[in-house]
Amino acid sequence: MNAFCPSCDKTVEVKDLTERCPLCHRTVLGGPQAPAAPAGNKRRNVAIAGVAIVAIGAGVAWWTCGGCCSKKPAAAGAAATAPSGESMSARLTKAGLAGDAAVAPGTPDEAMKKAAAAAKDGPALAAYVKSLAVPGKLQLQPTTQRRGHPALATAKLFGEVVAGTARPVHAVEAAFLVAALAQARGETVSFLTDAGGIQSPLLLSKTRVAVKLADGTVIEPFATGAMLKPQAISTEQATAWWLVLRAHANRMTFDFKAANADLAAADAIWPGHAIVAFARGVAQLDQGLIDQGLPTCEAALAKEDDPLARLSLVQMALQLDQPVKAWTLAEQVLKSQPELPEAHLAIGVLNLQRSVTAPDTQKPGLLAEAKKELEKAKQLDPKVVGVNAALAQLLMQQKDMDGAEKLLQEAAAQKDPDAALLLSEILRGKGKSEEALKVLQTAGATVEDERVAVAMAQNQMALKKTDDAMATVDAAIKANPASRQLMMVRAELLRASGKLEEAAAALKPLTESGPDAERARLLQAQLYLQNHDVEKALALLEPALKAKPTDRETMMLLLIAYAVGEQGEKADALATTAISQKVLTAMDVAGVWLQVQQPDRAQKLLEGLMTAETPDADQVTLLAMLYAASGKKDEALKLRDRMAKKAGDKGAAIKDSVDKGLAAAEAEMARVKAAQDAAGKQP
Repeated sequence: MNAFCPSCDKTVEVKDLTERCPLCHRTVLGGPQAPAAPAGNKRRNVAIAGVAIVAIGAGVAWWTCGGCCSKKPAAAGAAATAPSGESMSARLTKAGLAGDAAVAPGTPDEAMKKAAAAAKDGPALAAYVKSLAVPGKLQLQPTTQRRGHPALATAKLFGEVVAGTARPVHAVEAAFLVAALAQARGETVSFLTDAGGIQSPLLLSKTRVAVKLADGTVIEPFATGAMLKPQAISTEQATAWWLVLRAHANRMTFDFKAANADLAAADAIWPGHAIVAFARGVAQLDQGLIDQGLPTCEAALAKEDDPLARLSLVQMALQLDQPVKAWTLAEQVLKSQPELPEAHLAIGVLNLQRSVTAPDTQKPGLLAEAKKELEKAKQLDPKVVGVNAALAQLLMQQKDMDGAEKLLQEAAAQKDPDAALLLSEILRGKGKSEEALKVLQTAGATVEDERVAVAMAQNQMALKKTDDAMATVDAAIKANPASRQLMMVRAELLRASGKLEEAAAALKPLTESGPDAERARLLQAQLYLQNHDVEKALALLEPALKAKPTDRETMMLLLIAYAVGEQGEKADALATTAISQKVLTAMDVAGVWLQVQQPDRAQKLLEGLMTAETPDADQVTLLAMLYAASGKKDEALKLRDRMAKKAGDKGAAIKDSVDKGLAAAEAEMARVKAAQDAAGKQP
């Protein structure tokens, strides 16, 4: 039977629940310490996992960053008192920032002063700000999209807003723009946030920030209604939020030095608050410091609870293949916020994932539980992001493809981006890429969402519209200049178009830093090899193998580079090392030699293996095929009989394998000869 071991975080096979785990031998699987176990093991269906991450993270804009209004917001005077007359820019400089980074948010320039002068009073200024809050100008960052652009100085942001070239911003950036316009008129301003409803003190995606003028006018550019419980916050607190936001923008481009400098300044301006600690933990996770990052985030949550931030950790735990932690975090949120739709969504998606690898007897129960939670999420908020895609995945699990497609069609028509993306994927799989593109367009999806851009490019490539695909990706990169996924897709498009050198160049920004830099360097090396630029490939591969001496892919690529670069001694030495260290098998190495069209080297390697006490059928078969291909079929048959006799009771299997291999080799040689004869007869 299957049982779950909480120590190993795996499902294991045991006779009964009185046994200890056969892997770690620490846990009695039926004992009181065993938690409720996820059915199945850690392996997950890729399609289901993808929707799970979207669904759980969508409501909190998995771009996890800075603070928002708390149910227990800090009082306006909570920050350290500034020395008399000391500007915020001076305080930022004292906190370690320099140059443009030390310019305080809300600092107006001459253009802002000129624009503000035209407003005769507070209501007139509010009307002017409202006129700016239109598409292409002052826009709110969607919670369904990952932000890939920087946080600009207020004056520069205003210049782009006026020009109609501004990228979406978070509420705190817009608030500082309003404050700068008001202060340019000589107004005294204060900041407000909302302490009502379910708030998210650690996530900027849910922040509401308004500016209050001395005459009582309240200006909130993105407001859809009055604040439930307006709460004054200090300029220091608002500035700390802005710095945390900029830190997240910096970490998205893997500029962790700048990100950490911003976080240190935020801590100096508004000391000891959980928002900075949580942001620091997220930055640590981005750097691969898992053992530091998750505990840092969890410590911040212990200091100031934030259900949406906790749900963002559910997604991180899934990405780190820690399903038990993900489950625990989601249940904590549901217990504390039973009416939060995103919590029900998370539990529903986790049950959906568990059903993928669960035994058949458990699948119906898990799917029923998933359906209950997903429908509860939709009941609480019909527009909760990701729920329709998750419900469609549930129907697909139940083999109701028509029902899933109908649900997605209806949701996509209601401008649900996740539903549109999943439907697009299904249609592309059916060879209906033209319909898939129309679905994305109908749903109002734009290339500003990198997921949409990738889906559009994939469909355009399927339609052999390479130029359109490249235009889509280029437009998306312009909107998301820090998107590594888009850069990778662009390189693949160039490779598919035969532009190998350009493709390698396109990967260069990815090779310099970031969690996938090593992978990007290997892809770049492959491109160089395809382009017959062995020296450039070696310049990447030799240091890579030195850094990770037992990396399988690096070894194989380096073997190819040595072989095609006519460095036979190095190739043979590396092959010997790879086999002795069991990084590569002899068949792996022989396959490399055949790939680079060096059958003599493969033959020599295999002949050396024929002295083994127990012959390997695959090795014997490949060697026999090589003999036959070089016109030595008699030698191949002698090898077959000799190795079959040596193998004893396994000899018949070796004979059968060799005979099939020789037949396949002869058929291939006949096909090649016929093709050559046909080509020779052509005029």
